[in-house]
Amino acid sequence: MDTPAPAALHARHRAVRDRQSNALATRLHRAISWLQRAEADGNDDDTRFIQLWIAFNAAYAADLNFDGNERTRVGRFLDRVIEADHAGHLHALLFRQFTGPIRTLIDN
Repeated sequence: MDTPAPAALHARHRAVRDRQSNALATRLHRAISWLQRAEADGNDDDTRFIQLWIAFNAAYAADLNFDGNERTRVGRFLDRVIEADHAGHLHALLFRQFTGPIRTLIDN
């Protein structure tokens, strides 16, 4: 399974952003922009990690909805991502391709 390149995500976002709230469209634009920067800094793992973390935070942030703590908000976001992954791509990535690093992360 190939992960969509940031340019492809950007094109898909442009196609649907008029049907999104302004806040959601802005968050997704920011997430994709940070993803593009992370891909451009491919040789610096520390910088890429920070940029990917910023992209993740932009993607899951809510419209000024401060219900629950940060862990709860991230959990809700991940639940929605998993529910939307009908083809099981996320499961394949996490438990087949990246099983070692994911297990290490969970253990920590």
